[in-house]
Amino acid sequence: MLQKYGNELGLIHKIPSKNFNIAKQRIINEIPSQKHYSNFDFNTTKIINYLKENHPKITFDTFIHGDFHYGNVLWQNRQIIGVVDFEYSGLGFKEQDIAWACILRPNQKFMNNIIDIKEFLKGYLNNGTFNSKSLKWCLINGYLHFYLMNESNKEYRQELLNMIDTIIEYDFNNL
Repeated sequence: MLQKYGNELGLIHKIPSKNFNIAKQRIINEIPSQKHYSNFDFNTTKIINYLKENHPKITFDTFIHGDFHYGNVLWQNRQIIGVVDFEYSGLGFKEQDIAWACILRPNQKFMNNIIDIKEFLKGYLNNGTFNSKSLKWCLINGYLHFYLMNESNKEYRQELLNMIDTIIEYDFNNL
C-alpha cells in the first residue's frame, strides 16, 4: 500500500509544469523561527543548527500537490481512486512534497519508522527521482515543525525526535 501511495505522488510530479504558477507556500517550508513558535528548547536549537548548516538549494521546478498526505488520498479495494485538495498545488520543491507525505502525524499508525518511508520512496521511484540530501532536510524540517506544534503531546514529540535522529543517520541513496 505504501508503494502505491508513493507511486501516486510520483505520477503527480510527472505532470508537465510549464503553465503553472508557484505553489502557495506555508511556514512549514521554512526553518522554524521564534516569530512563529515560542517553545524552543535544547532539541529545537540543535535541530535548527543542523538545518541551517545543511540547507539545500530550493527550486520550484516541479508540479506539486502541496498537501499530499494520507487524508487527501481516496482508496477503494486497496487501490487509489482519487486525490483531493489541490489548494497548495503549482510549481514547487518536490522534495518538500515528498517529505510532507511521509511526515508522521499525531495518532498515525504508519510512517513511524524508516521501513515505511523506504516503501513509500520505492513506489515514488517508479515515476520520479529525488535529491537525497534535500529530502533528508525537508523531512527533518517538517518533523521539527510538528514537534513545535504539538507541545502538549509528549509521546508524539518523542517519536518525532526519534525519527529525526534516524533520518539524520539514514542514507536515502541506498533504498
